[in-house]
Formats: sequence, C-alpha cells, structure tokens
Amino acid sequence: MIAYLLTLLVLWMPSDHATAQHRVLNSRELHLTMPVAFDFGERMVYRVHYGIINAGEAEMRVGDQVEYVNGHPCYDVQVTGRTTGFWRKVVRIQDNWSSKIDTAKLQPVQFRMDIQEAGYRHKELLDFKSEMDTVVLSKLDRKTGELQGKEGFSIPDHVQDIVSGFYFLRNIDFSKIEKGTLMEFTGFFDKKVHHMKIRFDGRTTIKTDMGKRKALILVPVMPDNETFEKDSPITAYLSDDEHKIPLKVKAELLVGSAEVTIKKYYPGHKKAFKNP
Repeated sequence: MIAYLLTLLVLWMPSDHATAQHRVLNSRELHLTMPVAFDFGERMVYRVHYGIINAGEAEMRVGDQVEYVNGHPCYDVQVTGRTTGFWRKVVRIQDNWSSKIDTAKLQPVQFRMDIQEAGYRHKELLDFKSEMDTVVLSKLDRKTGELQGKEGFSIPDHVQDIVSGFYFLRNIDFSKIEKGTLMEFTGFFDKKVHHMKIRFDGRTTIKTDMGKRKALILVPVMPDNETFEKDSPITAYLSDDEHKIPLKVKAELLVGSAEVTIKKYYPGHKKAFKNP
C-alpha cells in the first residue's frame, strides 16, 4: 500500500467508467502554459502517512541541466520513494523511477524503473520512439542491471509514462477548463497502453506544512476495486498558481485513509514559490 500511494503522486489510474455526463478533453485539446511550470533544479519532498502514522517519504527532482537522449534535449526527472521508521522494519521499500522528458514536446524519450519491495526486485528501461509509434522495453537483470532482452510495443501518439504524465499535467492551463471537465490521457506502463481520465473538481484552500495554499482539485476516475471505499476515492491537490505543485494526494481506504503530503519545496534555478 505504501508503494502504491507513492505511485499516486503521478496520478495515473486506468479507467473504464462511462463519462457521458461530463465534458471530455483529450490531451491534444488541452491548452498548456508557457513557460513550463517547473525548472531545472526543482525538488519536492513528501511524507506518506496512514492516519497519524508516518510510513514513508518520497522525493521528486528535476536535474540541474539539459540531458540529450537519442538526440532529444530532455529534462531529467527522478522520483524516489521509501518506507521509514517502524514501517521500514516491517517492509523495506526503496523505489526509483526516472523519466527523460523532451523539453519541447513534454513527452517521454526514456523511462527507467528500479523497484525494491521486500523480496521483490524489478528493473526495466523504456525507449520511446514516437516518430515510429513504438516503445522498446529492455529487461534488465534484477541485481546487475545488465540487459537480458528487448521487446517492442505499438503505442499511439501523445503517450506518456507514469512520471512524464504527471509533469505534463502540471502544465495544463486550468483557467481554460470548466469544473467537472474530464481530461483524458494515454499512458504506457506494465507492458500495456492505458487510457486514463482525471476530473477537474474546481478550487479550494488547504493546509500544508508550508501554510495555507490555494489548490486545484483533481480526481482520478477509478475502475471498480476492492481496496478503496468509493468510486472516486482519490483526491489530488495542485497549487493554484504558475507552478502547480502537487500539495497532497489523499486516498480513502476500506479502513481509514492514507495521504501523501508535501513537506518542502525547493524552486528551480529561476523560479520562486509565491504565497497565494
């Protein structure tokens, strides 16, 4: 559950619910803000807690400079998550995701995953070849990281990985989106193309470790499940400003609730966080 909540930071949830009662915009129809909401050197630190119990921490970081991958200038985005304190003694989790995101298109060029959860270990590398509508998955040895084999998959246009999709979401111009609108995205994860919907539920003000913040309310549309209490059990809050910083993700479980909340925000080289 802890690792699952850390993954919720990127807000990707497969969906198959009917949505006829809502306006639906696909990723091509969404207006993006310029300049982008994040900058080189940006870092965000989070805590994961179940009720009042701290269970883990996560960090999202943008590299200090442009990286060129397969000829594309990219942001180097790193996401890490781990259990802490008592929970680390119960189950040791140390997960790492990274995405090389094209600076012009805000689409993934390369994605890497290194998962360590108790006795489970998994490593893989995805190379996105958007001009060929394909992605190549490289299977890596769990211990050495050496290549074990490759497998290709067909993908549609404008596909995202679980990290790049989140950073794309941060750049949407919500001033042009009405409350109740569903935003539809396409992502590739776990050897599958997933179609995902996130509903914009308006604005509010929430308390954080950084004080009160005006926030955008986003609700992933969930498939039927046996983990959560209701059909829309997850609510995410992004700061209602030019940065759209993820402030909190809350999940209502069958027993209690769990949250990922921001502890600290470090702006990039050029941007500074402003109070609302």
